Amino acid sequence: MIKIVFNVFLLLFVIKSSVNSQTNNFCSFDDLLLKNKDIEENTPSFDQVVFRTDEALCIRTVVHIIDSNTQESITDSFIEDLINKLNHLLTTQDIDTSFIHPDHRSLLTDAEIQFHLAQLDPENNQTNGITRTESDIEYFSPPILQNSIYIEQVKQDSLGGKSAWDTERYLNIWIAPMSDSSQSYNYGIPDSTFFPLGTSGIIGSGITGVVIDKDNILDSSTPNVLCHEIGHALGLFHHWGYPSFSCEIDDYIQDTPVSKIGSICLGNQNTCLDSINDKVDNASNIMGYSCMLMFTPNQIETIKSNIINNASNLIIENEVCEQITSTSNPNPELNVESISTISPNPNNGIFTVQYSQRETADISIDFFNSLGNLIKSETILNSKSFHKEFDLSAVQSGVLIMVITSKSIVHSRKIIIHK
Repeated sequence: MIKIVFNVFLLLFVIKSSVNSQTNNFCSFDDLLLKNKDIEENTPSFDQVVFRTDEALCIRTVVHIIDSNTQESITDSFIEDLINKLNHLLTTQDIDTSFIHPDHRSLLTDAEIQFHLAQLDPENNQTNGITRTESDIEYFSPPILQNSIYIEQVKQDSLGGKSAWDTERYLNIWIAPMSDSSQSYNYGIPDSTFFPLGTSGIIGSGITGVVIDKDNILDSSTPNVLCHEIGHALGLFHHWGYPSFSCEIDDYIQDTPVSKIGSICLGNQNTCLDSINDKVDNASNIMGYSCMLMFTPNQIETIKSNIINNASNLIIENEVCEQITSTSNPNPELNVESISTISPNPNNGIFTVQYSQRETADISIDFFNSLGNLIKSETILNSKSFHKEFDLSAVQSGVLIMVITSKSIVHSRKIIIHK
């Protein structure tokens, strides 16, 4: 019965999301981006980032409710249930894979991240992790940018909102009236150290955390919307990257296909040619506007690395926490047969590729542009590794796809050329 109820909820959510994705986008994140900034001016290369995914994480969380009548509108039990649903979504349990395109089902994996309401406040007083602030403000103003710094009314006691708890120790979530007749303001702001979004140079500085419009909070898709905005707050772009209408710059995540905004849930839309083994847009990705059911392994890797490397005080230590480590790999297809590094990336067309695989065999290396045209091709005979510099400086700025094939292995990587 539980499984049936969950699947009915999922079906309703998917249908609703498919409609909403084509009309009014729930996320106002793109409105925060500094449109005059070059994404590649400050974003580090993939190989400058130390990725770590060797541990399950429990994140200390506080929810701030701001409203004219906070007790009646949103109860403690509702918030506790919301966090439970968020955590359940991240485990991928009970996700009906029929709502995920076959191109992407093998990427469905337990994030091994859980969010737990704080038990102690910043002064070490006991708490349930929920604060309540009564306010007569009908709608809080969206973030106002001043000298690359966001002024956020909802996050300031002095402006009628609620000031953040220590953002180094708590993931702060604000729920408040943030909409008008035409726009819902849900968004997440990352720490400036978080890769790739915080380090991109195209989003201003602000108080790290998530803001959810109160009018959206009772919606059936709330856990998915909350998870989407947490993705932004922990460093992720939308899966189509920036700008949303271009195939040239994507989200800096290796296992999300290059795409444009507007993928339809359950569809076969392919808005950008990604590689010789091209995949359709991942409309089921949480960082999109459609089904919002899954993070990819590289998205999870990025989020966890940001937390472990740059925000480790968010992690609950020496405290009883639900066991969230998977007992087995739900997707055997994720077993690694090959690995590569590209340095630097982005680059000016001159870069080094280091590659290794399990078995000795002939290795073919092909480079394609975003139109699918073959730019360069090489073959290395009877080997299981190589370390080689490539010179593609004659190629124009944009995204290239490197495809390495060897026996049954097809290994692809994105290369960003910027001059």
